[in-house]
Amino acid sequence: MFFPTLNLVEPHKQVNAAEAALLPVEPTKEEYFQVPWKRLFTSRTVWYLCGQYFACSYSFYFFITWFPTYLLKVRGFDLKQSALLAGAPLFVGALGSLFAGWIIPSLGRALGDVGKARRGVGAAGAAGGAALLVAISWIANPYVAVVAIALVAFCNDSQMPGAWTACMDVGGKTVATLFGNMNMMGNIGGFVSSIACGYIVQWTQNWNLAFYVTAALYTGGIFCWLATDPVTPLEEQT
Repeated sequence: MFFPTLNLVEPHKQVNAAEAALLPVEPTKEEYFQVPWKRLFTSRTVWYLCGQYFACSYSFYFFITWFPTYLLKVRGFDLKQSALLAGAPLFVGALGSLFAGWIIPSLGRALGDVGKARRGVGAAGAAGGAALLVAISWIANPYVAVVAIALVAFCNDSQMPGAWTACMDVGGKTVATLFGNMNMMGNIGGFVSSIACGYIVQWTQNWNLAFYVTAALYTGGIFCWLATDPVTPLEEQT
């Protein structure tokens, strides 16, 4: 598959010759870029990035599918309260993404290694999410439980900036393809989550078991983060 550099700017009649010379031109045959599919599919970093994103999206989709039902049936909130509280994980998750976007560069400068910063923040987010999901089963107060679940979303979304920036550094010219593959794996995780959570609860009548499964996936996400190389360009990886 070939992806040309598109000429998105057409010269206007009032553009002079000097200005026109600075505009993008149609690519020559040599300038066409071929996606290195074999290198993509054999890269451990690519698979690790896809793995952690699968776990992240698996958890995220619970917030936008089953969380309101959980608030109603397990925590005893009424419909109005559930509708209001259902947005808490999304709001707090956004804060987690902003926090990670701020702390990773600062931590990278302090450590002198942005790769360690991305791995550390990503692994910490996955570990925090797993620990909170296990702890929720012991929390009796419904409001404290909502806070804990919102913090799961904070931990979940704190992994996002590291994953996105890793795609840019690792992908290079293939960044769009790499991110597309990673995002596709995330969507598969969300698809599986929406079905799996429902069946787990239906078969076992145990919402905590659904949380434990998600925590187990987060544990896999920890490994993915610690094992990946989120900075070395794909063409330089061995």
